[in-house]
Amino acid sequence: MCPYFRDEKNRSISCEDCFKMFDSREEKQMWLGSYCTDWQWESCPYAKEITEAYERFEEGDSTALENQKINAMQRELKGLSTKLGRAQKKIDELVELNKSYLRKNDELEKQRSMYYKRWRQESVKGLSDTVMAQADKVLSMYKNVACYLLREQGGKVYEEDVEAWAKGKVYTIYREYDEEGRMVWQVIEGEAKENEDGKDTDIQDDATAQEGE
Repeated sequence: MCPYFRDEKNRSISCEDCFKMFDSREEKQMWLGSYCTDWQWESCPYAKEITEAYERFEEGDSTALENQKINAMQRELKGLSTKLGRAQKKIDELVELNKSYLRKNDELEKQRSMYYKRWRQESVKGLSDTVMAQADKVLSMYKNVACYLLREQGGKVYEEDVEAWAKGKVYTIYREYDEEGRMVWQVIEGEAKENEDGKDTDIQDDATAQEGE
């Protein structure tokens, strides 16, 4: 065991008038095994300096130990300053990397929002177009039927006659295939009766009731 060894902690070793920091625990353990706890401690650069300082002190140099202590502290301070600079550089790189990730995340979020908005617009437009196409088809069919019936009635009907005919009645238009497979339009009429509040209500006739069943 080195006679100058005093203590060791997480990533540091304390010697007589000397303190050394390491970048990792593994590096510290290698140093301990190579010098501090081995019979070859005299080959340690720190042990050599301390031994030489004692020799000069015994030869009459009263400042040898103090100078050695100051030199060791300055050397360690320089090493710590270098490591601090490296650590600060690494921190700056991590900060810039984090900023880059945040910018990319913002860009991806904007793209996602844009794509979602576009998809929703296209979906709504597609649904609207489908509904409108179906409505146009139904309206066109009713128009054709109305024109056909008008032609069969001599080409014209009076609106007041239609209103008089519809008043007090309910009717349902049915479309179904007959026995020959032809689509047939037919109207089933019912009578309307008044509720207690005086409003008309629908009454289904037998055919309508059977259809509802």
